[in-house]
Amino acid sequence: MKIILLFVGKPRAGPATALHEDYAERVRAFGVEYASRFVPEVRASGRYTDEHVREREGVALLAALPPAGAVVALDRTGSLLDSLEIAKAIERWSRPCATLVVGG
Repeated sequence: MKIILLFVGKPRAGPATALHEDYAERVRAFGVEYASRFVPEVRASGRYTDEHVREREGVALLAALPPAGAVVALDRTGSLLDSLEIAKAIERWSRPCATLVVGG
């Protein structure tokens, strides 16, 4: 079982990074191969509109996907799953690999 967390923006040191590392170690303790990757964040400015930023980040995310496995886009407007449902879904998705995509 392999899980990749792919997200936009380089993580900054702080509480969220420490929390991520804690959960990554917990996941690995169950024998799950886990990795996190990121693509550079594109900032909106006079040069890039919000739409252009999303497009550029989306292209970068697509290029960073592994060649095989399930791709799951995590979105705040998506379906909410309880703990048991997400555990079952991740088990299905992660054979051979599940890439969870955040942002972009």
